[in-house]
Amino acid sequence: MEKELTFSFGKIAIVGAAGGLGATMAFHVGMSGIAKELVLMDPMKNVLNTHEIDLRECFVGETPTKVTQGEWKEASGADVIIMAAAKSGRQVKSRNEYLFSNLELVRETAAKIRNNAPDAFVVSATAPVDVFVMVFLEELKCPRNKVMGFCINDSQRFKWALGQAMDIDPKRTFGLVLGEHGESQVPIFSSVQVDFGPHEVKEKERAMAYQYIKSWYPIWQSQDAHRTTTWSSAVGMLHNLRSLADLPNPMPLMGSVLLEGEYGLKDVALGVPLTPGPNSWEKVVELPLTDEESKDLKASGDRVKELYAQTMS
Repeated sequence: MEKELTFSFGKIAIVGAAGGLGATMAFHVGMSGIAKELVLMDPMKNVLNTHEIDLRECFVGETPTKVTQGEWKEASGADVIIMAAAKSGRQVKSRNEYLFSNLELVRETAAKIRNNAPDAFVVSATAPVDVFVMVFLEELKCPRNKVMGFCINDSQRFKWALGQAMDIDPKRTFGLVLGEHGESQVPIFSSVQVDFGPHEVKEKERAMAYQYIKSWYPIWQSQDAHRTTTWSSAVGMLHNLRSLADLPNPMPLMGSVLLEGEYGLKDVALGVPLTPGPNSWEKVVELPLTDEESKDLKASGDRVKELYAQTMS
């Protein structure tokens, strides 16, 4: 008798699976074999049809994950719902400019989750991420640890920037980025490690790494390619899912979550390291910060609060 496979997740549903972000996440998560079933959802049915056919065939002999497409009734019982849908293709200077084009979509999605998969853990990658974590919580009326915004690629990018600045393989580096998934994000240089040990980044290297972090989005947008990051986000999503499943992972669980006093901040969602719980995050990990880093994190929180206030008008 063939041994029954053990999956970390039963069902993962991806909203916006016809788009570049959702489709790339579907491919990468599916190939990992971490879920028994992937449900792809998107109103662009012709594109979704091709993704389902393509993924179904590429998974043969590679992964036991089943891929289907469906409506919200097929998402019933999902362990995780990944929100990758957006109306945000136009060229902008800041992700925050997508607020009102995506706000109604997020509220509509929250209503669908509430009616069809109320127990699911929600990971939202829709920009602006931090504000929409707060909107999801407002709409779902669920515990704060049932919603997390996607922001781990900020820390992945920081690792790359550190490697470039120090002229070493980025794999040897470690460093975390806290705060807004946007312009006010805070690279935590006091968290930097090289070869698994604490490392003090030189002033020139710090300036180079910081400049890359601050300039990459304007450079990306200047290409006017009408696409968001896809491959790095797919890798980051898998990192987070592996952490949630308590599997070995090179990165800690990172997400934008509603703070309730951690880091001296309250009633605002920001990117922070987390400890995983069963299909959710359990608690916020509070890193020791320098005075300057704490000040910058508070400023980042104030910026997100101001933006969230606009959703209430």
